[in-house]
Amino acid sequence: MFQGGAVDARDALIAGNHGAGVQVYEDGTVDVRRSEISGSLSVGTPAVANFNGGHGIVAGFHSTVRVRGTSTITGNAGAGIRIFNDSGVDFRAEGGAVPQVSGNALWGYPLRSPTNYRLG
Repeated sequence: MFQGGAVDARDALIAGNHGAGVQVYEDGTVDVRRSEISGSLSVGTPAVANFNGGHGIVAGFHSTVRVRGTSTITGNAGAGIRIFNDSGVDFRAEGGAVPQVSGNALWGYPLRSPTNYRLG
C-alpha cells in the first residue's frame, strides 16, 4: 500500500509471505484488527538489511500502522514491525484484548529516527 492508500485487515490470516507480510509507504495507513501476521520469510540478503527481510509489517515515509485487539504478529523471519522515516505504530486494546508482537527472529519493533511510537 502506498501514496495515501489504506488497508483495513479484519479477521485476516496473513502468513508465509516471501518478504514482508504487509508493506505500507508514502502516507499510507494499515489497520490490523483481530488478525494474525506470521511466518513471513526473508528473501535474499539478511533480514535486518532490507525490505524483503521477512518482517511482519514494514512501514515508511510518513505512514501509519494501527494494531488492535487480539491481533498477533509472530514467527516472522525478521522484525515483527519495522518502521522508519517519520512513520508510526499505534497499539490499542479492544474489549480487554491487547495486541501481541512476539516470537519474531529480530526485534519486536525496531525504531529508526525520526520515527514515532505510540501506545494507546
